[in-house]
Amino acid sequence: MSTLVPVRGKEKYDVFLSFRGEDTRASFTSHLSSSLSNDGIVVFKDDIDLPRGNNISIELQRGIENSTISIIIFSKDYAGSRWCLNELSKIMEVHKVQGRVVLPVFYDVDPSEVRNQTSSFGVSFQDLIQRSSPTHDQVLRWRTDLREAGSIAGFVVLNSRNESDDIKNIVKHVCQVLDKKDLFIAEYPVGVNPRVQDLIKMSRNHPPNSVLLLGIWGMGGIGKTVIAKAIYNEIGRNFESRSFLLNIREDWEQGRGSDLQEQLLSQICKTKMKIHCTESGKSILKKRLHQKRALVVLDDVDTVDQLNALSGGGKWFCPGSRIIITTRDEHLLRFLNVDVNNVYRMKNMGESESIELFSWHAFRQPSPREGFVELSRNIVAYSRGLPLALEILGCYLLDRGVTEWESVLDKLKKIPNDQIQKKLKISFDGLKDDTEREIFLDISCFFIGMDRNDVTQILNASGFFAGIGISVLVERSLITVDEKNKLGMHDLLRDMGREIIREKSPKDFGKRSRLWFHEDVIDVLSKHMGTKSVEGLALNLSQHNKVSFLMKAFKKMKKLRLLCLVNVELHGNCKYISSNLKWFCWHKFPLEHIPDNFFPNNLVSIELKYSNLRLWRDPQLLENLKILNLSHSPYLVSTPDFSKLPNLEKLMLKDCPNLSVIHHTIGNLDKVHLLNLKDCTGLQSLPRSIYKLKSLKTLILSGCMMIEKLEEDIEQMDSLSTLIADNTAITQMPISLVRSKSIGFISICGYQGFARDVIPSLIWSRMSPTNNPLSSIFSDKLNCSIPSPSSIYESPKKPPSLLLECAYENGAVENRGAEKISGSLYAQSCRDMAETPNTSKILDTESSMLANHHSQVGISRPDKCLRHLLIHIGNNDQVTSALSECILQGLKDSGDDCALPGDKYPYWQCFKGEGASVKFKVPLVNSSSELKGMTLCCEYYSLRDLSNVEEFDSFISMFIKNYTKRTTLHYRQDTVASFEEAKWKEIMSNLDSDDQVEIIVVFRNGFTMKRTAVYLKYYESFAELKEDPPSSSRRHTDDESHDFKLPEPKRQKID
Repeated sequence: MSTLVPVRGKEKYDVFLSFRGEDTRASFTSHLSSSLSNDGIVVFKDDIDLPRGNNISIELQRGIENSTISIIIFSKDYAGSRWCLNELSKIMEVHKVQGRVVLPVFYDVDPSEVRNQTSSFGVSFQDLIQRSSPTHDQVLRWRTDLREAGSIAGFVVLNSRNESDDIKNIVKHVCQVLDKKDLFIAEYPVGVNPRVQDLIKMSRNHPPNSVLLLGIWGMGGIGKTVIAKAIYNEIGRNFESRSFLLNIREDWEQGRGSDLQEQLLSQICKTKMKIHCTESGKSILKKRLHQKRALVVLDDVDTVDQLNALSGGGKWFCPGSRIIITTRDEHLLRFLNVDVNNVYRMKNMGESESIELFSWHAFRQPSPREGFVELSRNIVAYSRGLPLALEILGCYLLDRGVTEWESVLDKLKKIPNDQIQKKLKISFDGLKDDTEREIFLDISCFFIGMDRNDVTQILNASGFFAGIGISVLVERSLITVDEKNKLGMHDLLRDMGREIIREKSPKDFGKRSRLWFHEDVIDVLSKHMGTKSVEGLALNLSQHNKVSFLMKAFKKMKKLRLLCLVNVELHGNCKYISSNLKWFCWHKFPLEHIPDNFFPNNLVSIELKYSNLRLWRDPQLLENLKILNLSHSPYLVSTPDFSKLPNLEKLMLKDCPNLSVIHHTIGNLDKVHLLNLKDCTGLQSLPRSIYKLKSLKTLILSGCMMIEKLEEDIEQMDSLSTLIADNTAITQMPISLVRSKSIGFISICGYQGFARDVIPSLIWSRMSPTNNPLSSIFSDKLNCSIPSPSSIYESPKKPPSLLLECAYENGAVENRGAEKISGSLYAQSCRDMAETPNTSKILDTESSMLANHHSQVGISRPDKCLRHLLIHIGNNDQVTSALSECILQGLKDSGDDCALPGDKYPYWQCFKGEGASVKFKVPLVNSSSELKGMTLCCEYYSLRDLSNVEEFDSFISMFIKNYTKRTTLHYRQDTVASFEEAKWKEIMSNLDSDDQVEIIVVFRNGFTMKRTAVYLKYYESFAELKEDPPSSSRRHTDDESHDFKLPEPKRQKID
């Protein structure tokens, strides 16, 4: 292709087409011209409307001079036209003088024929010379122009089977040379390209022949539309057709839904059709859109109706199409079943990008001018990486002085910019429910940085249904929830919410629904200006700016629900506090005792952090209280009587160094799930009643340096999943903790981590090497095991199941609750092992030949202690029987590692593993062979006498982990003993060629797994395979297999 890059000036045309009309006008040239025009390229075509003659007209010369690119379509008779050759000369002149791009297309001719004027192309040229008798100089010029033009890289369309593809490639190249973009992206597209490349990578991970729905999700003003335009321009020409529907939400609100359908139909199908209503439009689009592989961008979608009317949920489009949806509402993407991996979550700009974008708008250069650097950083900090704010404020501050900049910054602290406010408020106005709006306003004023669960409790008490409400706000990009479950909100969204409140009563502070700005709050409390309109009030002062008010200042605030005070003193009768109060937060609470009837009865949450509180005698009955936080109270010596707080769910007493007594009534709190006593250094013991807390999930004792032990009663805490007791005087973990079915995370005695990893080390640390250590329950390869340092004789009666964590090979981690597997690990043995045609079969065998091989295991043991367990999954058929006999014969003949047979290709394939698991990659035998069943051979032993151990009592359960599919199947003993057909077919259907799989078997305490082998069966009889077996995807070598012979079938003599 031409390497010249055009310098775009005031050219009137994008492309000049030079061609021999008799050769290509009605075919190739016509199609090329139409395709160029359809892509928005302005074409000057040497058309029949122009006068003809030997010399090209003034109009043609101007057309060539005013075109950025000249496309010369060399056909067989092109050189037979004096007109065409004069056009060529003019094109080459402009090419040399002005640097314009020349793009030759060799249509049914070879470039060498043009350069050298040979073959039919040369014949036409000679005929022209003989007919028109040009001058010698003209001929020389034509030959030079043909030689030079024929040497320029271009497109060769020679014996083409599909000219439409050639035309698409030409158009694509022209667009690249022109840098022709369909949509204006941004005046200063800072940071656009890396985000576009991320989206392109995301789309490449999808099968090319299926419809991909790609979501771009984020808050208003974050640049979703800009990125959508950029990717539309970047990849649009790879599709047969494309359409960008801009501002759908706005058009839909104005009743222009059918207009959008018309636009989509016109751009995708090149069809002009009047659509009278959206319902009829659905039928039309459904019939037409599947005809072409298309790129469609649906910008600013905010309702399901819009998606259904414009895309049919993505079902109307041709395979290979790509549908990009920009939205502020993540729930819409979930409604369309957009895969979570196909949702691009827009992030705020980083500091360097923010400064660059702001500087382009404020200074028309990529960095701040001298004297404005610090001011610019303050503006950027205020904007928090939101492109909308950076652009608006940058334009607003352009050419203004330092004093004006400082004034703008001061104003922004109280009143947001109206343009930014208007854009961001769209998301708020789009909320369908008044409770959702109230939740947003409450969070923007009071709850940023607080725990989501706590806020949900408080807002539920106000009748706001915060569980679903907060989820909706997250989906709408109005709030965030971080990895610590804390609520967050962009500063500009926060200011938008607060401005909504301020606008309703800009001058009379006391009539606002929420008060948060300290000057306004002080004014209201000091002048007793509060009214029944006030629902929430927060006053956060520094230690040096403490102020005092009278309780009477709250008298008229009858609807007050939320009250947060920091470094504030209140005097007078507490009766003036609204009985409607749900959240009472008073940091630096100044009193040593809680006065009688101090708290309103409807309180849900009390926070008295950093208080002077010493005692809380005879608390009043607070039946609605769920959260009590007295943390960082240095003088607190005892807790209140919890019998008056019957519904408490969360008790925070962190960093109360003088706390020495926890009231024994704590055991009556049957709903509490969190107890935090961290750094209560004066606490010497816990009341015995604390172990009665059946609902407690998290117990934090870290830093309680005087607590020396935890009682064995801890096993009564049925829900305890997290125990953090590091930096205490505890030296031994209670052994009963092993029996806990719920414990998942432990930090105690210098050990920290998941219980499955920590408990064995803790138990091992409290036993001497001469004592009986714990037995291994699982192989080290099983992540949900309780591994132990060695094999053992005795163990606790019932080891815990703990937390199941499936760690996949790609690094993904999946956690599963203990409840799902704990019951199965200790199931009763199934005694009834009746065989049926479709069942699994368990065989328990002993080897009497192992006494001479004990040195391989490394310990001495009595004879007959090495056993083998065979588990057949699938039909009991001819191949299974033959395999069983081979295995049993091998075990009988030898006790070493070569005893187990290997592959008998293609009937079965063998994989072996050390210990309790075997890993393998499912082989591909051939396209017609399916996995029919499998046989598992487990070799195990015990240090104890097994003579009295009944068959199958050693085996507990089996796990089949498919790392490729990210699935884990678990079957306990009774299920494995008699698989129903549906069960074993479930296993087979979960195993496909090339899947990475691990099978783990779990044995009871006192048994140690030595080796595990799996045989994958592909045929059920030897008569199935009549031809030579095809090659397998698995490589076979002599040392992989044990030589054996299939047993001969027994023959009966027939008389």
